[in-house]
Order: sequence, then C-alpha cells, then structure tokens
Amino acid sequence: MKNPKIKYLVLSLIIFIVFPVYTQVRESSRSSSGSDIFIAPLTEAIFYGRSGIALGGGLAFGMGSGGVTIGLRFIYTVDPDKINMLEPAIFLRLYPLNSMPTHGLFVQLVAGTSIFKRGSFVSIPAEVGTISAGFAAGWRFMLGNNFFIEPALRAGYPYMIGGGLSAGYRF
Repeated sequence: MKNPKIKYLVLSLIIFIVFPVYTQVRESSRSSSGSDIFIAPLTEAIFYGRSGIALGGGLAFGMGSGGVTIGLRFIYTVDPDKINMLEPAIFLRLYPLNSMPTHGLFVQLVAGTSIFKRGSFVSIPAEVGTISAGFAAGWRFMLGNNFFIEPALRAGYPYMIGGGLSAGYRF
C-alpha cells in the first residue's frame, strides 16, 4: 500500500473493530482476581535514530482474563536529531507463569505503525511512516489491589531495542 491514507484507514479499522469486540467480556467471566482492565501512562527510551536514544511517553489501555490481555498503546518520542515519532499500536500480552493477568512476568507482541516527521510535531496523515512490530517482556509489580508498576524491554522494527516504565491502575 503506497498511499498513506489507505494505511491509516486500515489501521483505524483494525483498532475500531478488534478492541470493541474484545472488550465485550461477559459479566459472568469477570472476577476481581482474574480480570484485568487497566490504563497506564508510560515513559520509554528507544533506539531508532542514527545518533542516539529517543525519549518519550504515552498511554496504554488493556483488557483481558485467563492470562491473556489485548490492548492499545500510543507513544510519542523525539530523538537527538529532532525526529518525532508517533507509534499507535495494538498489543497482545501473555502471562506465562500466572493464569491471572494481575502480576508477574509478561511477554507481549506489538504491531502498529510508526509515523515520522523531522523537526516538528507529527501530523496525520503523515508523509513518512512504516510498519512497527516487536516483542516485549516485562514484570508487573502490584502496589496494593489496583495500582501497579511495569518495567519492560522491547525489540523490533523500525527500532532496535527499547526500555520503558509504566505506572497504572486496574479497574
């Protein structure tokens, strides 16, 4: 797809179809111990530029049960070369050591798009963008019943490696 408007239309359709369908979890399957609905502001440092590490922040939303969570991430970063990047993405998270998605080790697949602009803020539709895909691993530390902290590392494309920290709230 060479037309950027088509790429953004396809990504928007995926987001607006997949997330609402998944969020229709039956009330009977929800329990306070096994359900995971969260929102988490996050900070991240990733290496995708030529001269240094890009720093930025964003927001993640997720929902799941039974050791599996699906959600959305939005990250905005700037590197030392003044390259701005917006990365909206969908993620699928698995908790391999725990069947309840509330704490512990997680592995996550991330897929979306990276939109770039040099010297100023990214606008949509953008002129330069590419597919973003990667793998992340981290640990969720619970702070009481609802608050948590998650350090994580990730690797993928168009970035090489990155690390982040989120602090969130479980509903």
